Amino acid sequence: MLPVSVHVGRGEILQTQGRNLEAIAEFLKALDLMPDEFSALNNIAGSLSNLNMYSDSTKYYLKALKVKPHSPSVYLNLSGLLQRLGRDDDAILILRMALRHNPNALFILCTLVPSLKNQCDWDDLAKSERILIELTRQELKDHKIPSTPVFAFQSMNIPKRMRKQIAQRAARRYKNRANLIPGLSITFPYLILNNEKLRVGYMSPDFRTHSAG
Repeated sequence: MLPVSVHVGRGEILQTQGRNLEAIAEFLKALDLMPDEFSALNNIAGSLSNLNMYSDSTKYYLKALKVKPHSPSVYLNLSGLLQRLGRDDDAILILRMALRHNPNALFILCTLVPSLKNQCDWDDLAKSERILIELTRQELKDHKIPSTPVFAFQSMNIPKRMRKQIAQRAARRYKNRANLIPGLSITFPYLILNNEKLRVGYMSPDFRTHSAG
């Protein structure tokens, strides 16, 4: 009999390859051995969601929250699922529940802010934006790469210098990921020399995070 961790690991690999039915089978084997295995519950919910089996996916996310009620990633995943179903108010409610456990969870806040804008919830929006901006300012002060995606700040009223810092730190993150490829070296001078044309490149925000076909 294989240990639970092996079934979960196999399932995660299959999931990244888009082989969700096979991944679900592995996660179910893990849950047969350990019914409250958090990673299996969370991941099987993700695979079910990928297969548009939203009702079953929701059930597994809720089971995962019973095991780890303070897990921000499950709240985020469940909120995204509800948004895909057009249940935006419920999605916002889930994000607010996550913030009760961790008021400074940046990746929750950066999802909540655009959701509030879409629902025209202006009162909560101002407060959430203010917290998000202050936490990001502290990250910059601590010389960290901001946790919040750079495009989340496009419609926010922040100083130009801060906007530039955020973009530069984000470029550094993508550069570091790309330079993991043997033989590839990317640099950013952040300025145009000798009247050169502006060169624009595009890299997916989740570059090297999952497999692509």
